[in-house]
Amino acid sequence: VSGEATALELQEVGALLGSVFAALMVHFTFYWFCRWDTDPLQLFHHFAFIGVSVVLARRSAMPFVGLFAMAMECSSPALAVMTLLRQLEGELYQRISFVATVSFGLLFMASRVFMFGYALLSTLRVRFFTLAPMPSHVPGWEFDLVLFLLTCGWVLQLHWARLIVRKFRRHMRKADGKSS
Repeated sequence: VSGEATALELQEVGALLGSVFAALMVHFTFYWFCRWDTDPLQLFHHFAFIGVSVVLARRSAMPFVGLFAMAMECSSPALAVMTLLRQLEGELYQRISFVATVSFGLLFMASRVFMFGYALLSTLRVRFFTLAPMPSHVPGWEFDLVLFLLTCGWVLQLHWARLIVRKFRRHMRKADGKSS
């Protein structure tokens, strides 16, 4: 009985966290509709994760990859600080912006590329290459659709990671040119 109560409590906590995550995605989508962020990939990213949150949270399925999907947002505060301070002038703002930029880059790579990628690939491996049972309360098509959306989301993170690395290399070449 106590084991069942613990599982039920975990499902409730998962549902709460997933609901908060979905609300965050709705919040970020609001930016797109206000034209503060006009990248259509961002819109896809946020709508896909709203849809994923419905299954991850409301059905309490796929907690491992769901946890890492939510953890990807740990890079968002550094991104917000970087974006805000980039617009201000002064040496102090430039220094803080530099720290925020480096923090964002490291958090992005760690959480969105490596940790989420590991969780997603582990979940895909279990789903398609082992006989481990999937949650019986979630239809197979829904489970597979969420895995497809998560995979698309990770491919998008890899695309953005490539752009971040490219921009970092460009800045490093500029810095080398100035010091020579």
